[in-house]
Amino acid sequence: MKKHLLFALILLGMGAQDGWANGCGPNTFLRKIGNVATTTNTVISTAGHDVRLITVTCGGTACVAGLYDTESEATVANLVSEPGAAANGTVILPSTGFFDEALRFQNGIYFVDDINVTAVALYECR
Repeated sequence: MKKHLLFALILLGMGAQDGWANGCGPNTFLRKIGNVATTTNTVISTAGHDVRLITVTCGGTACVAGLYDTESEATVANLVSEPGAAANGTVILPSTGFFDEALRFQNGIYFVDDINVTAVALYECR
């Protein structure tokens, strides 16, 4: 037990807390953007955002969530990401904790469901 505590204190002293717990940088925290989207053709936000993390949960079959850089209508031209997950599963993207370079949505975020998405949530550093 003492060895584990000492190891944890050493890691904290070396800056390990700047990984998952504080991947946003000083004085910023990971915050959800808008509401969790549960229905297709949903406006998640009408403002620009730099997305650092995405979660997608699927129902009875595998699913794909289309995320578009627009506040009104999805087109192939404004597709930013199509994350998906296995049936009855949730995926966190990226699996490493945060996108190295944020996914930029300049005009808003519009979600299109392939019918099987149970929920999608996006997060940014604020």
